[in-house]
Amino acid sequence: MIHIMRKALLVAIVAAGLWNRAPGAESPTPAVSGDLFRDDELRSRSWAEYPGTAQGGWCVALRLSTNTFRIGEPLTAIMVYQNVGTNDLRLFVSSPRLPFMFWSHILDVSRREVPMTDDARDELSEAMSSLSLFRVVPPGMKLAFPMELSQFYQIEKPGVYQLHLTANRLVGDAGQTLSLATGAASIRFVQAKGAGITNAPPAPWGTNSPAATNAPPAPTRTEPLRRGASRSAG
Repeated sequence: MIHIMRKALLVAIVAAGLWNRAPGAESPTPAVSGDLFRDDELRSRSWAEYPGTAQGGWCVALRLSTNTFRIGEPLTAIMVYQNVGTNDLRLFVSSPRLPFMFWSHILDVSRREVPMTDDARDELSEAMSSLSLFRVVPPGMKLAFPMELSQFYQIEKPGVYQLHLTANRLVGDAGQTLSLATGAASIRFVQAKGAGITNAPPAPWGTNSPAATNAPPAPTRTEPLRRGASRSAG
């Protein structure tokens, strides 16, 4: 029963709120690839993007539809993996819908890391215990992973925070093990009641990324990959 509850929580962490739209959002962009991982990337291309530094053929980026969130409401982020090299690369995926060995980091105004909840930390650790699922990513391809970060943290104080994501134990184009980070985004938390949300984001932390838009979130899914075999590039 505990195991079932943990799996249910993990699905909720990934799926919760991903169909919620920012105020004034347009209709979702039609899917054109037929590949669900790539469709999420296509639908979120108008979001503000915060890329990290490329290494070993990989570049990872954080995408946000807005930089202002109400405390206790969805904080939807997308992590994009891109093969910027010249060789096919293998990306391991944790069931049901998370990239293997990714982690999120939120820093407060004093640049101290906000801890994840114990439940979220335990669930992520359990989900990332297997290397049995992977996806072959050809050069130039981008794959997107939506996630609901409000299920990871209990933010209680309004203010400006810094958010970035990390990818650990990625296998590079020379077979090396890599640890990569996205760029950092400034995000503003406001009270759930009695505070209006503005769409103008705070200045990105250490980047010159464009302002976030009100584009709709990309959908999530729980379609499993085949164990021990790659999915076709499409």
